[in-house]
Amino acid sequence: MRGTRGKPARRSLLNDPIRLVGRVVMAAGMLALIGAMVRLAVLVDVSGALRGWTWLTAGVGMVAVVVVAGYHLWLARAHQRLLFDHDQAHRLALVAQNIPNAVVILDHHGRIVWVNASFERMTGYSLDDVRDRKPASVLHVPMTEPGGVRQFLTFMRKRRTIQMETVGYTRGGDELSLYVELHPLPEEQGQPGGFLGIATDVTERRRMESLLRHERERLDLALSGAELGTWDWNPQTGEMRFDSRWAAMIGEDIEGLRGCRDQWCGRLHPDDQMDVQKKLQEHFDGQSDFFEATFRMRHHDGTWRWILGRGRVVCRDREGRPTRLVGTQMDVTAEREAMAELARTRQHLEDAINAIGAALAMYDAEDRLVFCNQQYRWLYWQVREEIKPGMNLGDLLDLYARRYPAILKGQEREAWVQHRLDQHHRAPSEWEQLLEGQWIRVSDRPTADGGVVSLRTDITNLKQIQSELSTAKEEAEIATRVKSQFLANMSHEIRTPLTAIVGYAELLEDEAVSNDPRRRIDAVTTIRRASDHLLTIVNDVLDLSRIEAGRLEPERVEVDLPDLLSAIVALMQPRAAGKGVSLGAKLLTEIPTRIWGDPTRLRQILLNLVGNAVKFTEYGEVAMEVAVVEQMPSVSAEAKLHQPDGPRQWLKLEVRDTGVGMSAAQAQRSFEWFVQADASMTRKHGGSGLGLTISRRLAQLLGGNVELVWTREGQGSLFRFYVPLESTPSATLVAKLPDLDAPVRQPAASTSSQIAGRVLLAEDGKDNRNLIALILRRAGADVDTAENGRIALDMIHEAQNTGKPYRLLVTDMQMPEMDGYTLATTLRNEGCIMPIIALTAHAMAHDRDRCLRCGCDDYARKPVNQSALLQICNKLLNPSKRDAAA
Repeated sequence: MRGTRGKPARRSLLNDPIRLVGRVVMAAGMLALIGAMVRLAVLVDVSGALRGWTWLTAGVGMVAVVVVAGYHLWLARAHQRLLFDHDQAHRLALVAQNIPNAVVILDHHGRIVWVNASFERMTGYSLDDVRDRKPASVLHVPMTEPGGVRQFLTFMRKRRTIQMETVGYTRGGDELSLYVELHPLPEEQGQPGGFLGIATDVTERRRMESLLRHERERLDLALSGAELGTWDWNPQTGEMRFDSRWAAMIGEDIEGLRGCRDQWCGRLHPDDQMDVQKKLQEHFDGQSDFFEATFRMRHHDGTWRWILGRGRVVCRDREGRPTRLVGTQMDVTAEREAMAELARTRQHLEDAINAIGAALAMYDAEDRLVFCNQQYRWLYWQVREEIKPGMNLGDLLDLYARRYPAILKGQEREAWVQHRLDQHHRAPSEWEQLLEGQWIRVSDRPTADGGVVSLRTDITNLKQIQSELSTAKEEAEIATRVKSQFLANMSHEIRTPLTAIVGYAELLEDEAVSNDPRRRIDAVTTIRRASDHLLTIVNDVLDLSRIEAGRLEPERVEVDLPDLLSAIVALMQPRAAGKGVSLGAKLLTEIPTRIWGDPTRLRQILLNLVGNAVKFTEYGEVAMEVAVVEQMPSVSAEAKLHQPDGPRQWLKLEVRDTGVGMSAAQAQRSFEWFVQADASMTRKHGGSGLGLTISRRLAQLLGGNVELVWTREGQGSLFRFYVPLESTPSATLVAKLPDLDAPVRQPAASTSSQIAGRVLLAEDGKDNRNLIALILRRAGADVDTAENGRIALDMIHEAQNTGKPYRLLVTDMQMPEMDGYTLATTLRNEGCIMPIIALTAHAMAHDRDRCLRCGCDDYARKPVNQSALLQICNKLLNPSKRDAAA
């Protein structure tokens, strides 16, 4: 051992016998020398003989001291070297004994001489267990390789150093992986030296290497299975390493890739470079634990592949700069395309859901919102910003109740929320709620995983329709009652004149009455009056059907406005005078003498208004006031349709009476179909209840309107009729109407109504056939009759063949076997130019057009007006007059 300064430490003499003997011999010599000197000093005066002996003794003592001292010095140094070598050996023994490696000393025969403590710890064998045994027999080393065995023996024979790994077994049978070094030792006293063996336990290392190898294999399989390519990049030098899977992703061969950053960055899509660089820098700066980005890389075939790249800095230099970044990348093109397709599908689904016009939401089994559309958010706009996926329905309901307390309707918030949750959990269920005047139907349906799909539909319009349907039902029931009353009144109105017609016709059959001229005239007059009344009712019904069918077209002809107004007053004056009621007309402004219009409809409207005023006035007066105005206070939609630009002037006619008037309820319904002010069976005034309604609809067809200005029960009413005014070029202005006291001009028979020549009448109705034939014969015509179109056609052919053709054909349009339309068409197809007059009970414009299209020259309505029929006949039989009329 060495002291603190590196010198050998002093040893005790008791522990060092050689030094002890040397010290004793030196001490004895020194004592002999000292004794001789003493004797010499004492005996200086002794005899000379003794003095010589004394010097001899002293000299011998001194020589002995010198020899002994020199020998002791040599012996001390030799001993010191021996002690140093022993100290060194001791140190080596201590090292060999305490190192973790197993140390074995073998003799030159390869048998164990010595082992250290680590050998015992490693193998479980002590020195006594293994002395004089060979290591292979102790550890049962399996030399599985014959070549390895031969090499081992050859190296031992040639005394060379051997290094190898082998497998042995401990005393307990556990396997050991050993790394063995065998060194030959120098010869000793001419004998071959042994061997020094050092064995290192590498079992754990081999196990870790095996684990690492397996992990690498698993990692490689995982990377291969996941189709992940790997890369290793030094950001400072730009050097990069790729694997074959990385190269395959871009269609390249790994051998052809240069290991540099350009292989990676150069293939990035330009639009993705900035994002990738930003994420790399964030990771380099420590802002993120990993680098992760999705980008596009150019494939060898020129296409772009979507790549998911991940990496991490694993090494940095002293300045903290990254020196190694390792990572993986995966081709996610298919996933991106699938995600894009999924996004498109999802967008289509969302568009479809948003387009359904209803609010839709889906909740999971834990009442968390999974999805909702925009309508759902807008429906609950008070909490629109908080409606997000993951929000609990209970929390949403509570928040909604706080912000919209009106929904509670006096109920406690907690109770209301719980009630709503219970409704939600009872799916399937359906119920309705009112939100700010909006009716919502809530339909909850369960899903397979315990969730709920909730659909909220706005049924406000449906509720309104239901209400309207309910109202319409009530109105329909009222209308049914009104129509029943109307039919009862209509039955009364029709049967009353029919009773007079039938009764007086029977009286005419009585010989006593027929022989009394006065009574016969009264009977005929009554029949005529009752027939006119009946015809008025029929015309009203026909007008109603034509208006409802939209087939009533107004005419546009010249109208003598003053004569028309005077004729209305003159016609109604006798009836008013009979009741003691004053009837008059007054012009408030100048009016044109001639205007463009439909005289029939103007007359019908005015007759209805003035006739109603006279009918419902028992005393007082009926006044008609006429004026031309520049603007009217209101224009109907139908009037705007007929006059889109608006007329420049309006003709306003007001009819005021002092009659019975109407209540507010009666006035409100005065223009409805089939409604009369007095609809009871005991009503005093007759009528069909269609007059005012027809008048208003006719006025609207003409571009104007009829309205009730005011009415009071027991005081009278004021009706206003206005129509667009368009004067003809020949019109002049007048300030008053013709003399209303002059008698009304009646059409007089003239010789122009006389006709001559052969006329064929085709009519299937016997009474009508006889009546019309009589009218024609009285006018001078030679009349033949036929019961249908087939007979008439044969008679026309026969007359032509005999040289006595008919000059005129008057035919009904509805007949059996062959109707009038077919008869006229057949004759025109045969080249017949004989004039044809159509007789029809239809009075609509399209009926007249149909008659003219099939070849008829003119037509007359039923019931036949004698004067009108004869005028048409005369016009067609006298071309000069027809041309003049044209």
